[in-house]
Amino acid sequence: MGLALALCIGAREILNRGGDLVRLEAPAAAGQPIWAPLLIWLAVVAALFLFTRRPAAFTPGAPWVRTTLRRLGMATYPLYLVHDIVGALTIRRLVEAGVAPWLALSLALALVVGLSFVVALLVEPAVRRGLRFALERAARAVSKAGVRRLDRSGPT
Repeated sequence: MGLALALCIGAREILNRGGDLVRLEAPAAAGQPIWAPLLIWLAVVAALFLFTRRPAAFTPGAPWVRTTLRRLGMATYPLYLVHDIVGALTIRRLVEAGVAPWLALSLALALVVGLSFVVALLVEPAVRRGLRFALERAARAVSKAGVRRLDRSGPT
């Protein structure tokens, strides 16, 4: 029952978001089939269901495969962050410039996937290093100032 409800709610959200996208962000996409994002979402849900039911069957043996999958996984959050704005804007501008909608979609997809990998593999590690340095520096300053560290149980 819960899975059926989640599937219905998810599908409804995809349909609502698709309508908003056409109406508000990319009017040039009007007439494009809504089934494409719905099928992609259903395929991903089915894959996740399969992966969680039989994880051993999907665990790669080769180290290069694990590395590749790890990098793909690292790019998913940046993809989530950039696809809506960068992707929709790219599709809109390309279609307005006369590019066929499917070609515009393909080019936007290539752009957001590439940008996601740049963020995941170059930007995030640099930001992480900078934050680690700043936090370690702050911790040293606090330590020099003689501030006692409190643990979860409170002061001793």
